[in-house]
Amino acid sequence: MTGSSNQALNDSSEARDGEIILDVSWLTERAGKAVMTDGVSRIEMAWIKLLLGWFSDRIAFARLNRWGRYGRLSQSAVLTMIEQTEKVWQESEPNQLTQNFRQKFYQAKALIELWPHLFTPQRGIKILLQASPHHLDNEAALKDILNKEQASFICLLYDTEMLEYPEYVPTPEWQNFKKRLDIIARYADCVITDSEATRNRFLPFMAEAGRPIPVVTIPLGADALPHLKKADPRPKSEQISDHPYFLAIESDHAGNNTEMLVTVWKRLILQLGTKAPDLLILGQRHPENSKLGKMLARNPDLQRHIRFRESCNDQQLSHMMQEARALLKPAFFARRGMVIAEALRHGLPVLASDIAVYREISSNMADYIDPLNGSAWEEAISEYMNPFSTRRQTQVMRLKGWHPMLWQDHMRKVLAVIAAQS
Repeated sequence: MTGSSNQALNDSSEARDGEIILDVSWLTERAGKAVMTDGVSRIEMAWIKLLLGWFSDRIAFARLNRWGRYGRLSQSAVLTMIEQTEKVWQESEPNQLTQNFRQKFYQAKALIELWPHLFTPQRGIKILLQASPHHLDNEAALKDILNKEQASFICLLYDTEMLEYPEYVPTPEWQNFKKRLDIIARYADCVITDSEATRNRFLPFMAEAGRPIPVVTIPLGADALPHLKKADPRPKSEQISDHPYFLAIESDHAGNNTEMLVTVWKRLILQLGTKAPDLLILGQRHPENSKLGKMLARNPDLQRHIRFRESCNDQQLSHMMQEARALLKPAFFARRGMVIAEALRHGLPVLASDIAVYREISSNMADYIDPLNGSAWEEAISEYMNPFSTRRQTQVMRLKGWHPMLWQDHMRKVLAVIAAQS
């Protein structure tokens, strides 16, 4: 056990004696799949690795699978899962056929090894931890889990900005989200939020539930991504060109103001022609049949400068962050906001929407712009095209003195919350 781990144990007063049960339903559903790592998966992975390292004799793992079966998982199965998942996240397989075979093998193996098994609840103090939204909109499932575990329930909450933008969210998603918050308010014994903005939006649900439980803000961690390997195994056709480009990392959801970025790029192309920068939108497949897809299909110039990439591994993401002029986050509300801290930690400047969560995530290190002000985004992107522009260099210099919270620091604070609930 490392010195930092020992310090974490001391700081948490040993988190008192008892069993810590970590729900890993989210990550186990994605075991072995070659998808771009999402923020929830990164959080769950960090919690698994730290709790295993610090409390291997007291940590248990559980999951609710897609067939509705809840049970425990062996530590060895979870260790195998995180090793295989990190291979998918970090390695690039040059042979697509080999890569597909490995993924199918991992998925088949995971189906067997990660099958939830029955268990007998042990006596004593128990804490059930959950870092993902998985099944928290299913009241019957959560109630059954808590009855089986007979444990205090602590969960992590984020992305409540959606509450202020119902016009951008499909009705079923909106209803499920509000249902999830209501269920958390009625069943959790303690809630950890990623920001004060998230906490403040959740407090009315607590007031309605009439349960004065602790709601504690703990910022998420931002450890560095792996450094780029000397040899890039990707085919030349897939590698990033030397042409200046900006990076946008966003899941495919209505809160992203991608159409505004496309409009900005059209104006840049009209002004600069072939000297206009490229835009790489990572985390989305090309929108073939949407309004955005049709806009791109009708304009060859836009097609030459705007590219979509559905997924990449961490090595490739690290490369993109090293080479891009800036990360762009023009969302109306936060999704995958953790990537802002990761980009800033890499030294990549960020142009982000001026929303409270993004300011908290980045400790006011980024440049913030109204998500509806296309002219302001165009002006900022034009200035950031020059890597040595005053505006870009000002942010670069700010980042030299910035020290984001690491995952081990985040987990120490979580352990303090656990100790208070034990």
